[in-house]
Amino acid sequence: VMAELILLEGDPEVRMLVRALLEREGYQVSEAQDPNQVQDVVRGSQATQILCSPQLSADYPLLPDELSQRFPDLDVLAPASYAGALLEGASGTGGLAEPRDSPAPGLGAHRGPPPGRCLHRGR
Repeated sequence: VMAELILLEGDPEVRMLVRALLEREGYQVSEAQDPNQVQDVVRGSQATQILCSPQLSADYPLLPDELSQRFPDLDVLAPASYAGALLEGASGTGGLAEPRDSPAPGLGAHRGPPPGRCLHRGR
């Protein structure tokens, strides 16, 4: 297992698919269906990152910042799209499939947010 992360995704079908993809890449995944559930999941997990749904990030643009403030020890990843993150990984420029200076290799974490994606680092 590479690392443990919390997948914050409201759509149950999307959550199931993304979880399967992440587990196939070696991640241990805990799920939260909404921002209110994250606190309970964090308490019962050893996760170092929260992967925030592109849809939730679009609907609530301040959500990644709020999560970073609430959980300063966790990195908050907020890709513009799962497809974009997967394509970046496949092309070797980061994303969900390619390691990139990240505590959990393969999520394409960067020190500064590239266009269309953002990472909020705790610590």
